[in-house]
Amino acid sequence: MTTLTGLCPTVQPSGFDAMLIRVGRWLVSTGEHLASRENTVADHSEYEDRVRDGMAIRHSGLWI
Repeated sequence: MTTLTGLCPTVQPSGFDAMLIRVGRWLVSTGEHLASRENTVADHSEYEDRVRDGMAIRHSGLWI
């Protein structure tokens, strides 16, 4: 069975399908690149600060 599938030429997408695949691959690689450069420690501490401030406001009774 593998010899028969090896004889068939591979199907390559063309036209609009090929463009969508290229754009999708570019978006994924760009997103991975940006995510690797992002400093997640600062975002995490900002989130913790907002949670702490929100809890303090609720505890003080000043929130609606």
